[in-house]
Amino acid sequence: MRWFFLLVLMVVVITGNALVVIEFSLASLPGMAYFNALMVALGWIWWHAYFQDESTRHRGLEQGAFMVLALVGIALMVKGFDVAIANDCGGLRSESKRRVLASLLNTTTVLLNNLGLSREAGAALLLGGSALVYRSWIRVFQR
Repeated sequence: MRWFFLLVLMVVVITGNALVVIEFSLASLPGMAYFNALMVALGWIWWHAYFQDESTRHRGLEQGAFMVLALVGIALMVKGFDVAIANDCGGLRSESKRRVLASLLNTTTVLLNNLGLSREAGAALLLGGSALVYRSWIRVFQR
C-alpha cells in the first residue's frame, strides 16, 4: 500500500505540473507553488507514516497534517482577500456537477451580493483562514 500511495502522489504531481506548464502564465505561478507545497505536505505524511520509527512518526504525521491545514487556511485567506477587494462574491460561485452543494453556494453568493455583504463575507473567509494558519503554526512549533 505504501508504494501505491507514492505512485498516485507522483502521478498527481506530474499531471498537475504538466497542466500548468501547458497553459503557462505568470499568474499561474502562485497556484503552481501552492499545489506543489500541498504535494510536499502529502509526501511528508507518506514518508513519516512508512519510514520513521515510532518516536518520530507521530510528530511527523502531526506536522504533515498541520501543513495541510495551513495550506487550506492560506487558500481561504487568498479567496477571502479577493472577495473583499472586489466587493463581489462571484469568485465563490461553483460550476460543479454536484447540484445540491453548487446550488447552495450559488444561492448564498447571490444573497450576499444582494444584501451588500460581499466585503463582510470576504473578511469572514480571511479571518477563518488566518485562524487555521495561526492554529496550525502554533501547534507545529510549540514543542
